Amino acid sequence: MKIESATVTKRSAETIKYGDDLMYAIELADIWREEVEQYAIGMEQFERKQGPEPERPKPSIHFLGRTIFDHILLKLK
Repeated sequence: MKIESATVTKRSAETIKYGDDLMYAIELADIWREEVEQYAIGMEQFERKQGPEPERPKPSIHFLGRTIFDHILLKLK
């Protein structure tokens, strides 16, 4: 079965806004992932008594209690 797609040539302010919102959500998720990874590294060092206890990362207010994946999926829809 062959799937064909037409080239998209129409750009509207709405589609550009949705694209920007999606990119912003992905950037927030990437920042959050990096903070969580740094926290995990800090906790490993703390458990081995090689450093102070790290501060837990705080999620962005933009997530509104959602997980990263739910937030991106919401923006993708």
